[in-house]
Amino acid sequence: MRLMPEGYLMHMVARTRLRQCPALLAAMACVLAVLLVPGVARAADAAPQGVRQHTGQHAGQAAGQTTSPAPIRIRDSRGDIAFAAVPRRVVVLDWDLLEQVLELGITPVGAPELAGYREWVVQPPLPSGAGGEPGDADNADTVTDVGTRAEPNLERIAGLRPDVILTASPQKDLLDALARIAPVVHLPNFAATDRSGEVAIAHFTTLAALFGRQELARQKIEAMHQRFAELKTQLAAALGPSARVLPLRFANTTSVFAYCENSTARYVLDQLGLTDALPQPPRAWGITRMPFKDLHALADAWVLHVLPFPEEAKMRATVLWQSMPFVRQGRIRSVRPVWNYGGAMSMRYLADAFAESLLRTEAAQ
Repeated sequence: MRLMPEGYLMHMVARTRLRQCPALLAAMACVLAVLLVPGVARAADAAPQGVRQHTGQHAGQAAGQTTSPAPIRIRDSRGDIAFAAVPRRVVVLDWDLLEQVLELGITPVGAPELAGYREWVVQPPLPSGAGGEPGDADNADTVTDVGTRAEPNLERIAGLRPDVILTASPQKDLLDALARIAPVVHLPNFAATDRSGEVAIAHFTTLAALFGRQELARQKIEAMHQRFAELKTQLAAALGPSARVLPLRFANTTSVFAYCENSTARYVLDQLGLTDALPQPPRAWGITRMPFKDLHALADAWVLHVLPFPEEAKMRATVLWQSMPFVRQGRIRSVRPVWNYGGAMSMRYLADAFAESLLRTEAAQ
């Protein structure tokens, strides 16, 4: 059975506790990750002996790659890393990081679950050739599918000869195995202690430093905040100040995933001057599941449900749906597909999608 993204996250957490083969359990025992706020490392930030050095002399070294006279210094969740050259062949193992590198103009040679990315994440789009086989990897427009986010195909990754592998929370048990293939940069997000929007922006600047795209990142972040300000003005004029809004995803026809105060969705609401109609305390992944019937008290709130929701037509025919005050008052809107576990620029797409739905007239529903 295919799992929706939120179901996938819960499924992944449960499997991590039970799994896996002895070799992987041994690798898990070796991993000690001290979670730091990622960012660009300055020379004064860490003692030289604590820096993980990558000279480019590894199995994934791209032909003709040159070294830089000044090392590229970044910081991931495990400490400072130095690269002697800008990595050219990049494998990305989570969708939020895939978003980030695509926004920086980097086409990776490998990434996971590309069909799912096209359905659930959508923006930024993958290159037209994405989804090829390993033998196509020398085509600059090809991104090879390397398996799932939780269990990527290590043999396929090795065959792509990466210069760097970018990982996030779902790959935390595989860091040692991946490091035997190529240098690993580990940038997790969405823990209960993470302010996910701020962490996504920090990751974006870290990756920009790794790939020499700092000015592009600065421009995009500045443009995103300008867009937030524009939409905030439009929404206040249309809905009044601090309108109450509840963004959610449907799990099925009887329950929903609401977003917590540490989620990227909440970050976007704050930037748009909107009030969370049903605040939830921080949780892992910034979501909490609740019965749809518990939303009956939201009489004066706008409800935004993020697509896709395959059972939407069935849901709209139920007595439960039709009894909801916000349904009867025409205060529920669907939101085009946009990823809320994503990178920095996904928050701009989320803001645009929220505003588009809130400003849409009833006749357009």
